[in-house]
Amino acid sequence: MGSGHVIGVGRELTKAHEELVVRPIYDCIGHFCNPRGEFTVLVPPAAADGTEMALPELAGLRIEMGELTKNGGEKRRAALKILADKYGASVNDLYRLLGSQRD
Repeated sequence: MGSGHVIGVGRELTKAHEELVVRPIYDCIGHFCNPRGEFTVLVPPAAADGTEMALPELAGLRIEMGELTKNGGEKRRAALKILADKYGASVNDLYRLLGSQRD
């Protein structure tokens, strides 16, 4: 697992000031440079052969994008980059896919 692997870090999840960050490992380390409170770390498995994961259905991709931009606080372009790295797709392809399928 490299430093670009996306993980989820929850802090104080049962409190009013809870925080959920879904970012690459190196971004989480920088985000929590002064850690306080209780943490929960979610680490999804990497593909066994080191290749990228298969692109999920559009609904799943939208959910991941929403988690990154709302809960994780990522800008849209940065979230697209994270997903592109995760699935081995181009940022432009993901942008077109998500943008062209709006309800």
